[in-house]
Amino acid sequence: DSASMTIDRYIADLEAVRNYFDLEQVNLLGHSWGALLAMAYGTKYPERLKSLILTSSPGPTAASFAALAENRQARTHPEDAEALGTLMGQEGFAAGDQQIVSQVAHLIFKPYFNNEDLLTQLNLNLPERTAENLFPILAAFTPYMSTYDITSDLSLITCPTLIVHGDYDIIPPRFAEELERLIPNSRLMLLEDIGHFSFVESPEPFFGAIRNFLN
Repeated sequence: DSASMTIDRYIADLEAVRNYFDLEQVNLLGHSWGALLAMAYGTKYPERLKSLILTSSPGPTAASFAALAENRQARTHPEDAEALGTLMGQEGFAAGDQQIVSQVAHLIFKPYFNNEDLLTQLNLNLPERTAENLFPILAAFTPYMSTYDITSDLSLITCPTLIVHGDYDIIPPRFAEELERLIPNSRLMLLEDIGHFSFVESPEPFFGAIRNFLN
């Protein structure tokens, strides 16, 4: 039921996992859409967070997704746009064919990289169920991602917060800087010449920053 695909449902799922493992507090890391979910969780259950790590995060408002879409269009090579149109027009794409959906995902994520040669290191061998559901779930969340605004809630997150963002991220760094201003106990680490998947393009600085923060 696509009507059940809400941010509150996802927050409840996270809280259910914490409850199941009987953890009083957690260190929560979110990447991309997951970072938006992590922030939303933190505004509802701030007492449950020991720390928060936001990587390649959207900003506090839907403006960051609009900027992402604009950058993706500008960075997509014409031949890739043509290939995307062909793949997404096939019956197999609508049916969630694993191979076609994986090819589409690779082409969509190509402009997310500063070094596009590293795209091959991004594991997009999607399980059958994920391939079937990926784009329908994204479509179900489009209204939320087009309208959300959590600006006034971010002050509720008081745990130590690390924001890691690439200066070539498809979500412009100004949104990460805005998060640093709005989340009280936060600091931003900006990685040079790095795109949206910093754990692929710059694994040593990325994981080193997280280890140092948690220590």
